[in-house]
Amino acid sequence: MAYPGTYEAALALLKGIGKDAKIVDLGCGRGFIVEELRKRGFKNIAYCDLVDNFDGKVVIMDFNNGLDFPDSSFDVAISTEVVEHLENKYNLFREVKRILKKNGILIFSSPNLNSIFNRTVYLFRRKFIEFNAK
Repeated sequence: MAYPGTYEAALALLKGIGKDAKIVDLGCGRGFIVEELRKRGFKNIAYCDLVDNFDGKVVIMDFNNGLDFPDSSFDVAISTEVVEHLENKYNLFREVKRILKKNGILIFSSPNLNSIFNRTVYLFRRKFIEFNAK
């Protein structure tokens, strides 16, 4: 789950994007962004994650091993609060570049580990809350 306002801020960046744009949500989680995209009239939405915690239709993939989409497939890629969970962060960005069309847009967020909140949590727990081992 992202910090409050993260998803809304990401979706606000879609202003001016045509409703026929091909969009992929990389790390869709429980599907909040996908549902909001649908409510806003977007029809060409792909979504994927490591596990399906959403609707039984999530494309399952491990982003450490690349993205299983053809080259130049999407106008927009959205990835909120995902990269910090990956071993191979650089590969994700190379893969996003590959699957985006020319002049495609990446909307990306990652927690600020230097925030006072995260530093305080680390002080008392000796781990960042984003990196919980299960």
